[in-house]
Amino acid sequence: MFVSPSSSVLPEPFEAFKIEEKPIENVNYLDETRWQDLNNYETFATKNEPDEEMKVEVHYIFHHAIIALAIHLIHVAFGPASLPVLWFFFGNNLCTNMGFNWHPFYIFEFVSWFWVLLTVIYFILFPEQFSSTSSLIISTSTIITLRLLLVSIKYGYYTEKNWKMMRNEKIDIKSLTKYLLIASWLTIPTDLIIEEHLKSYKRLNRFPNSLFLKFESGLPMKIKERINKNEESEDHCLKFNKKETNCISTIALTEILIELSNNRAISKIEMRIIDVFAGLYTFFPIVLSLFSIQFDNSLEGIFGVAYAVFSMIISFIFTNRFLLYIYVGIVDMKRRKFLMKQCAALISCQELDRSFPKEYRLPSLDFTDLRTIDSWYNMRAACLDFGRTYTHRTFVYSSLVLPLCIFIILGIILQFFGAVNFSVIISKAALASIIFLSFISLSEILYIIIVGSQVNDSFDLHKDLIVTLSNDILHLRENTDAKNSILYQALMSVYYKLEQDDRVRPVRIMGFKANSGFMLNLGALFWSGVLSLVQFVYTSDNLFCLNN
Repeated sequence: MFVSPSSSVLPEPFEAFKIEEKPIENVNYLDETRWQDLNNYETFATKNEPDEEMKVEVHYIFHHAIIALAIHLIHVAFGPASLPVLWFFFGNNLCTNMGFNWHPFYIFEFVSWFWVLLTVIYFILFPEQFSSTSSLIISTSTIITLRLLLVSIKYGYYTEKNWKMMRNEKIDIKSLTKYLLIASWLTIPTDLIIEEHLKSYKRLNRFPNSLFLKFESGLPMKIKERINKNEESEDHCLKFNKKETNCISTIALTEILIELSNNRAISKIEMRIIDVFAGLYTFFPIVLSLFSIQFDNSLEGIFGVAYAVFSMIISFIFTNRFLLYIYVGIVDMKRRKFLMKQCAALISCQELDRSFPKEYRLPSLDFTDLRTIDSWYNMRAACLDFGRTYTHRTFVYSSLVLPLCIFIILGIILQFFGAVNFSVIISKAALASIIFLSFISLSEILYIIIVGSQVNDSFDLHKDLIVTLSNDILHLRENTDAKNSILYQALMSVYYKLEQDDRVRPVRIMGFKANSGFMLNLGALFWSGVLSLVQFVYTSDNLFCLNN
C-alpha cells in the first residue's frame, strides 16, 4: 500500500500539484505481505470498542485529584484507624490500589502518619523541648505536604475508565507501577514505549502500519539484532524481514531509539547531586535540633534523639522523591532532545551525533521514496508527542512548585527592604531550609526550560535540512521532470508542516513557549533571589539561634 503525502492538506503554493498514488519509477518499495499481520493489528482504540477507549487525548479530571487528596489527608491525620472509614466511603478496592491497605506502597503512607503521631506525642510529653525543634518540624512537615499534593495530582490524569477500574477491582503491582512517574518514566519499559507511541500516532490521526523508512544502505547489524530480540520477547506485529536490509517501520525504529536514550537521558552525576541536595535540606535543621537536645539517659533525651533521627530519615526520603518528581521533567526533555537529534541525523549527510554508538548509527534515508518522506515527518511528530500524559504531569508539578518558589523569593526581597519580617513567624533556620529547597526546585525548572528551548530549536534545524534536500533535488540533472518535481513538492510540504508545528505545537511550559526569552526572565528572578538570600544570611546575626 503506497501512502502519499497528498493524503494531507498541502500548503497553498502546492495545491495545484496532485500526486498520483503510484510508485515512482525505479523505486524499490517494501513487500507488503510481511505487514499483513500488522494490517490486522487492533490497538487499544478501534472502531469496534467503546468511545471511552477511543480517547487518547490528555485531560485532567479535577475531582479525582480532590478525592485522592482527601483520602491522603484523612489517613495522615488518623492513620490505620481511618482505614475502615476510607474503605466504607471510597471503597476497599480504590483505597487498596492507592496503597491504603496492607500493601507494598502503604509504607510511605504509614511513615507519614507515624511521624505526625510522634510529633503530637512529643508536643504533649515535652512541650518545653518542642520549641527547640521547630525548624525540624517545619522542614519535615513542608516536604510531607508537598509530597501529598504531588501524589494526589497524579490521579487527576486517570481516565474515567481507569478510575472505574480502580474502584471495581484490585490491580496488580505491575499495572499500578505503570502510573508511577519515577518508576515508569525515568527508565521506560519496552511495553510502555510501544503503548505510548501508539497513542501518539492515534492523537496525530496517523496509522503506523503505513509508515516505513527506507535507507540508502543496509541497516547496522545491532539494529537488526535488537529488532529480532524484541520480536522474541514482545508480542507485537512489527516483523523484520531479513531479505529487506534497508527498511524498517517507524515504530520499531523509535522503540530502539527510546531504549537507547534511557541511559543517555539519565545522568548518574545529576542523580547524586539530588541526593546531596536532599541531604543538605535534611541535615541543616537536624543538626540544630540535635545540638539543642539534652544528651542524657532520661526519657526526654532518648525520645528527642530518636525523634530527630526518624525525622531525618523521613525528610531525606521524601525530599529526594520530591526533587526526583521534577527531575523526571528534565529527563523527559533530554529524551526528546535526543530523539530530535536522531531525526536530524536521518536526513543529514553528515553525522550530527558522533557520540551515538557506531554499531547503532543509521545511514541516511532514501529520499527518492515518497513514503519515506511522509513517514519521517510523522515519526518526528510522534517522537515530539511521545508520552504526553507523563509530560503534562511533570509540567503540572513545575507549575505547582514555581509559584511557591516565586512567592518565597519575593518574600525575602521584601524582607531585604524591611517590608516584612518572616523571622517573627518562623525561625530563621526553618526559613533558610525552605528557601534552600525553593532554589533547588527553581534550578531544576530552569534546567527543564533550557533543554525544552533546545528541543524547540530543532524545528529550525530540521527546516534547514529539508531546504538543503530540496535544493539538492532541484540540481539533479537526470529524470528531472516528473520525479524530481514530485519529490520537491513532498519535501516542501514537510517544510511548511514543520513551520506550522513550530507555531502551534512547540514545547510549552506553564503555557509559555520554552525559548531564550522565557528563560532569561526566570533567570533574572533566580539571581535576584540568590542575592537577596545572601543578604538575608549576611545580615542575620543570630541565624543559628533556635530561639529567634
